[in-house]
Amino acid sequence: MFDIEEELKKLPAQPGVYLMHDKRDEIIYVGKAISLKNRVRQYFQSSRNKTAKIEQMVSRIARFEYIVTDSGGSGAGVQPDQRAPSPVQHYVKG
Repeated sequence: MFDIEEELKKLPAQPGVYLMHDKRDEIIYVGKAISLKNRVRQYFQSSRNKTAKIEQMVSRIARFEYIVTDSGGSGAGVQPDQRAPSPVQHYVKG
């Protein structure tokens, strides 16, 4: 069983790419961060600054994974095609 609180504690403060999965293990969001620890934790902290779209996505997250990269500005080779709509955009709109 994936314990989000425990996994958040293990996140490195390094740049990388993170993937959010739903309960069917489908990827619902891919993002990149200069600090994985800071960025991924933001999704799970209570905040009034989250949009409805982000709140909806967070409610669907069952687990996450990450890939540490050399630079937060480069997700080269692991970043999806930016021209294609992300699954979460399709879900929210569809």
